[in-house]
Amino acid sequence: MKYEIKSVITDSFEMEYMKFGSGNRTMVIIPGISFFSALLSAPSIAEAYSAFAENFTVFLFDRKKRIERGYSIEEMAEDTVTAMKEAGIKKACIFGSSMGGMIAQSIAVYHPEIVEKLFIASSMSKANDTFIRNVGITEELIKSGKTEDMVRLFLKLVYSDEYLEKYKSGFEFIVRTSHDIDVERFLVLTDACCKFDISPRASEISCPAMAVGSRKDKMLTGEATVETAKLIGCSYYLYDGYGHAVYDEAPDYKERILDFFGNYAD
Repeated sequence: MKYEIKSVITDSFEMEYMKFGSGNRTMVIIPGISFFSALLSAPSIAEAYSAFAENFTVFLFDRKKRIERGYSIEEMAEDTVTAMKEAGIKKACIFGSSMGGMIAQSIAVYHPEIVEKLFIASSMSKANDTFIRNVGITEELIKSGKTEDMVRLFLKLVYSDEYLEKYKSGFEFIVRTSHDIDVERFLVLTDACCKFDISPRASEISCPAMAVGSRKDKMLTGEATVETAKLIGCSYYLYDGYGHAVYDEAPDYKERILDFFGNYAD
């Protein structure tokens, strides 16, 4: 699957994005927190979402390159919308996973004109106690200089044991390269998630929306997906037997997204 990596450069930020597909409709992917730029996995992402390439032109937007302390989810949403417009996007089906789902909700609330449909994956409208507690543990490990232990814990929170075992060598490589992680950036992103709360305005989301998660989500619980759907007033679905990153694990997940977005605009 061919793809392009481009940059949006404004007076206040620089943000990279990838683009692939040739469809008449537009899909935007907003990924969650990762230790390194999601665009380092561009070939795998393009292949994983190849089923969308015929009917959609697909974009994936990274976070801006330089972030500062106090950078909020709402500000990330504003920067992402600016980048979308600079890339020529007028309206899009948005798929946001984890932190990306928080950003996507903010976009749908504050910029409804740019959202055709909204698919929220393993996310929440307000940081819950489980998530805040997990982030607290990872922060303590970082402050203690135990970055490898933090990475191992984070991976266990995000993926099921079965998935970790299946791709053990790849995950061990991530652990071995943990010394290259920009921990300050990671802490800014997790702090933004902990402070996120769009629940008072979630009901303002007017586009068709769906929330999907996992009952065994150790990062923020399956209940977070249900609560988000209820606040928005949309349908939801919970998988069994997968982790927080069910969007990577479940073999039918991409088909579920495609079914919701539909092959044509409503």
